[in-house]
Amino acid sequence: MAVRPTCPIPNAPHPMSHELIIWTLIMLISLAVLVKSADYFTAYSEKAGVALGVSQFIIGATIVSLGTSMPELITSIIAVIQGHSEIVSGDVIGSNITNILLVVGLAALASGNSLYNRKLSENLDIPILVCITAILFISVRDGVFTLVEAIIMILAYIIYIAYLIHSHKSEKNLEARVKQTTKDIPKKKLHWHIPVIILISTIFIAISANWTVESVVKISQILNIGTAVVAGSVIAIGTSLPELVVSIQAARKKQAGMVLGNIFGSNIFNSTMVMGVSGLFGTLIIPDIMLSVGVVFLITATAFLVFSSLSKHISLFEGGLYLLVYFYFLKELIFS
Repeated sequence: MAVRPTCPIPNAPHPMSHELIIWTLIMLISLAVLVKSADYFTAYSEKAGVALGVSQFIIGATIVSLGTSMPELITSIIAVIQGHSEIVSGDVIGSNITNILLVVGLAALASGNSLYNRKLSENLDIPILVCITAILFISVRDGVFTLVEAIIMILAYIIYIAYLIHSHKSEKNLEARVKQTTKDIPKKKLHWHIPVIILISTIFIAISANWTVESVVKISQILNIGTAVVAGSVIAIGTSLPELVVSIQAARKKQAGMVLGNIFGSNIFNSTMVMGVSGLFGTLIIPDIMLSVGVVFLITATAFLVFSSLSKHISLFEGGLYLLVYFYFLKELIFS
């Protein structure tokens, strides 16, 4: 009697697919914890600053910008320490592109009409962003980001903060906005739970950032793609969620200045401090994909923002165009 040959079970799951699903879930959970922990860190650091009598403007210019960019900063530092410095440029360049094209684009659509700010082309925020982007391009175009370049970037951020303090210290509307977020916190009285929550949130930021980096490396290995590609797409979107939430809420309230100020501050912080501080821990390697695709789209996105600033508003059409270019960027990044 002939023995019927055994056939493989159709549609049997490949073990690698299970591993990919597990690491993808770990990455998503880690990103969610990372973003939420950074949110707690920011909120309670603001409260601590108010309780200690720190200037409202200093809180807004330093703590808020640090808090919204904390996911990128800690993730990048851990990536360098673990020997995956290519993640840094992917995260920074990808996040900056995401902030301009995705966040500003969605904010313009959420505004229902257009993002209008009469001071958009009257201050130095746009020229400073352009200069910082140009310095970043010059620093990474040779494929490495050295210690000297890291120090230059950190000094550039210090100069930027000095400019903010000098030029905006008399703007009462910024003071009022920051006070509004902390009006229920008594001044000069630091409740015991505030530093505890700051400490706990810092611990969770470190842990979740570590697992984020680990999951990026594992997913890249499974899919046989560069870690910079995952960092520039998925991680960049995840770490830009704070800017996205803040910007959409502000756009619905017709607060274009807050939307654009949030993006300017975050992109400048990413280019200077995230790259700079990470560069203190070792030379950063810039992958070819970031030079051929990432840098090109970052310059394009910045040029779009400069063009929009000339008319002092970002229309619904421009917002839609921003989104189309962003999706094209993702296509080029992933499939190049």
